[in-house]
Amino acid sequence: MAFVQKMMDEGWIKDEYRDKMKYVLMHSIRADNAMSDLSVTTKFAWQWEFLTMLRDRGRAYAQQWIAENYEHVGVRSSVNIHKEFL
Repeated sequence: MAFVQKMMDEGWIKDEYRDKMKYVLMHSIRADNAMSDLSVTTKFAWQWEFLTMLRDRGRAYAQQWIAENYEHVGVRSSVNIHKEFL
């Protein structure tokens, strides 16, 4: 996707093919901050309290992401593909 977007941005695609391409918008809700205080041993945790705590954290981070990025959905990406993945 990053390569196609680069070609579109820099005008490398002929006009007759440009309409066949789609500029894909990317969004990412990351759990890095939500999980940073948990040790690797929690991968084996199965207790109901632990699982509901994870659910609640996920919901809180999702609500925060929506508050910060809702206006961008369908307009622009909220994640930089080059910075995050390449």
